[in-house]
Amino acid sequence: MLRFLLLFTAAFCVSSSSRASPGSKCLHVNNSTHRIVDTDGRERYFHGVNVVVKGPPWLPELQEFDPLKSFVEKDMQTLQELGLNAIRYGMMWPGAEPEKGVFNETYFTLSEDLINTAGSYGIYTLLDMHQDVLSDKFCGEGIPDWAVDTGNAKGFPYPVDEPYKVDPTTGYPTPEDCAKHAWADYQFAEASSAAYQNLYNNSNGLLTSWANFWGKVAQVFADNEYILGYELINEPWAGDIYDHPKLLIPGVADEDVLAPAYEVLNKEIRKYDECHSVYFESVTWDELTVGFKQPPGGFAYANRSVLSYHFYTPPQISADITFAERQKDLERLKCAGFLTEFEIGLPDYKTMADTDEYLQSWLGWEYKPFVPKTGSGSSIWYDNGTMNMQVVDRLSRTYAHSVAGVTTLMLYNEITKRFTLTYYVTAACTSNTTEIYFNKALHYSQGYTVAVAPSNSVTWKEENDNYVIVSHSRSLPEGALIDVSISSST
Repeated sequence: MLRFLLLFTAAFCVSSSSRASPGSKCLHVNNSTHRIVDTDGRERYFHGVNVVVKGPPWLPELQEFDPLKSFVEKDMQTLQELGLNAIRYGMMWPGAEPEKGVFNETYFTLSEDLINTAGSYGIYTLLDMHQDVLSDKFCGEGIPDWAVDTGNAKGFPYPVDEPYKVDPTTGYPTPEDCAKHAWADYQFAEASSAAYQNLYNNSNGLLTSWANFWGKVAQVFADNEYILGYELINEPWAGDIYDHPKLLIPGVADEDVLAPAYEVLNKEIRKYDECHSVYFESVTWDELTVGFKQPPGGFAYANRSVLSYHFYTPPQISADITFAERQKDLERLKCAGFLTEFEIGLPDYKTMADTDEYLQSWLGWEYKPFVPKTGSGSSIWYDNGTMNMQVVDRLSRTYAHSVAGVTTLMLYNEITKRFTLTYYVTAACTSNTTEIYFNKALHYSQGYTVAVAPSNSVTWKEENDNYVIVSHSRSLPEGALIDVSISSST
């Protein structure tokens, strides 16, 4: 497979696909509730994992199952069985455009095949232009070598360390030198900070090239019903903090450098896709309010905009503060929110419980290590191919995939396994069917009970072993409250 991928056939992009429009099968955002909804008006909730390959061939193993590297049908079936209905897929710019202006059509074809196959298992995909410290030239990954412009900055990684020698074979610092510091420290190097700034500022047309990359992605996936959206960049750095130290102040970089760049990217995406949502992220240390004044493209696109955010300690201090502040941001920006990274290996369940409390979706880091270059988290799989049941137990939670109304409460008790869902009927939702995932074998092996209210207007049934389907009478008036609970018999 690797040999085949190394023989990529690169071709100029000359096609012009049809423009996807609102009203097709895309999910969108209810600006009043700040929730993701489908075309029936049902609220949709997603639990999933990151599938990000941080080095050549920039794709997972696609032929045979491997506990460290693959994303094949066995992987998809595993996620489906665990109730995980989304992935955050690394749409890697170096894999997509290895030479400036030359797109690798094989990379897109294989990515599209992966996404469509995952979709057949009920798994949605968020396309993430992933990067950490921007480039291999900075002991990271993210953008093609040709897109790296350090200007007049001193040699990498000054002032973090004295400049490293470059390996004449790879053109990058050696792994031994890179290992001298934590990867995140290298963002404080003059060279990497300058390269970020030059990307944002369109130095030598780099922002235009970045936009063209996203335009190409949008052309390929505009009509794909399994796409959650386009995440413009993972964990963006503030820019040139040496020329502009104020960029380190929380919120400043969001407004001054990220927002203008995001406008350019959104405009290019919208040439080809008016339907799917754009996911946008602030700098990682915005513990309080993010600095954006509007979603990319303005409030006209708020119903197709999602604020992506992460939770790690550090840089975050408190989950309670982070989630409360993000909720304020959603209300101000009139968009949805999505926790797109957090550590799935932590022994507590608080982060996932907090997403339930704030009625948010989540994508944990990470499904597999793939290329463990700039940090690797816990995985569902051990190296020998057996499952890490501690991680599985944490990830496979009871939750609603879809809610036929407006959710007011969704709670899952990890100890007792009791699940509670409350929602009310609304005219904006044309469906009367709510779908709840529960892992029967893992959490309810001794049996379970379901209670619904009002019992004379709401019914339920089990479907496909791991789903409870709740249906309410269409005669229920708008605003009628529905309660559902699932309890273990033990």
